[in-house]
Amino acid sequence: MVCAAGSALADGMPSYGGSRALARWTGCYLGIGGGYGMYNLTTQLTAGGAPINVSVDQGGRGWFGTAQAGCDYQLSHRWLVGAFVDGDLSDITGKHSGLITLNGDLPLRSSWAAGARLGHLISPTLLTFVSAGFTQANFDGANYVTLGGAPTGISVADHTFNGYFIGGGTEYALSFHPGLFWKTEYRFADYGRANLPEIAGGVPIGIVESTHPYVQTIRTELVWRFN
Repeated sequence: MVCAAGSALADGMPSYGGSRALARWTGCYLGIGGGYGMYNLTTQLTAGGAPINVSVDQGGRGWFGTAQAGCDYQLSHRWLVGAFVDGDLSDITGKHSGLITLNGDLPLRSSWAAGARLGHLISPTLLTFVSAGFTQANFDGANYVTLGGAPTGISVADHTFNGYFIGGGTEYALSFHPGLFWKTEYRFADYGRANLPEIAGGVPIGIVESTHPYVQTIRTELVWRFN
């Protein structure tokens, strides 16, 4: 009778491979991969604190490489939690306007993030997850030229922006090699607003760019789990 009850209970539970499924997802990992990203900037020029133009939306596009390390803990057959840190090297570049008739290339060169994720197992080998955390991005400075391409000597310096990100994706256990997984994730990052002075010969010229960047990325990685 006890055996029959146990059998009935087991029939009502999802078949997730028992302890093997728990062992597969609990543990630490390294990942490496790349992706495509885009940034958008809203920029307002001011002089003496007063706006001198309308707010302008600008953007850039490009590729990046990424590396990640993290750890997960499987709470049950269906849920896990984890924490991670990763860094990107990128060539996400767009045209950026200074004074109305000036422009220059503005590259997003690097970024890093530290965050947590909550995952739900669709099957023993397929995880869906959401992620969120802190992120920091470094934009190179822009050297402005005229519309005809002549140097002006006016520029804005490099700047590091702080912000937050939210994301979501999937991770899949590759059947041909134990410990290897494939992960794909979308992220949106908001880096807040910063005031960047325009300079010439190392001296501020009295014009400040109030800039607010947003970054979106799609990343895919090969993951190796130590367990």
